[in-house]
Amino acid sequence: DHTVIRDERVLAASGYLLLLLGRLPEAEDRLRRALASPLISQLGRVDALYNLGCVLARTGNEAECRTCLEQVVS
Repeated sequence: DHTVIRDERVLAASGYLLLLLGRLPEAEDRLRRALASPLISQLGRVDALYNLGCVLARTGNEAECRTCLEQVVS
């Protein structure tokens, strides 16, 4: 059951894999959950933000995609 996953690293990794598989709603959910964790490392945050930006770009959410990518480079 994916809803009980709490480890931000597992959430981010599974979000990335779901992105690669084209399962975008699930990928977005996992990446957002990873980013919501207070334990996420700076590198983990950058990776998750970039991958979330990719999901948002592929779903047509250009404004939020841009926000994610701006956070990556700042």
